[in-house]
Amino acid sequence: MIVKDNENNCYQLVISASEKIDFKKVKNILGRQVKLADHDEVKKVTNCVPGSVPPFGNLFNIQVYVDYSLLKNKVIDFN
Repeated sequence: MIVKDNENNCYQLVISASEKIDFKKVKNILGRQVKLADHDEVKKVTNCVPGSVPPFGNLFNIQVYVDYSLLKNKVIDFN
């Protein structure tokens, strides 16, 4: 998921598809409030439409945060 703060800084949050973003935890981690980027913002930042953004935000110069629970697995599958 691509989120952005009030200063238009974008971040990528990689979480399990079965989970929801806990915006309170994200605020504690980033030290700032964020919201989901809308369709046009995602397209502008990644050149991808929502739903097709790979979990490699570093390709788009976006900081990436991965849910720790995903690191239990040897492999993270995405499509």
